[in-house]
Amino acid sequence: MSEERSKFNQDMDEIRKLRDELRVKAHLGRLEAEETWGDLETRWEDLEAKTSQLGRESGEAVDDVLAAGKLLAGELRDAYRDIKRRIVS
Repeated sequence: MSEERSKFNQDMDEIRKLRDELRVKAHLGRLEAEETWGDLETRWEDLEAKTSQLGRESGEAVDDVLAAGKLLAGELRDAYRDIKRRIVS
């Protein structure tokens, strides 16, 4: 076998290995993203509930609900940005 053909076969082996590694990482990343997404959706629903509660509360209760909502909104924003960063990168 010529040296050129041997080098080509080595390149093909390397590409196969990279492809297989990426397929596994993509699969695991997808599973992780789906799990994280499910958790975030539950928290999003909680934030939506708190937001609608603001209209029904008054006084100190509004401040408490608003503070909790702001905290949760910040956590959700960071988590969604993290998912976006992982998907885009």
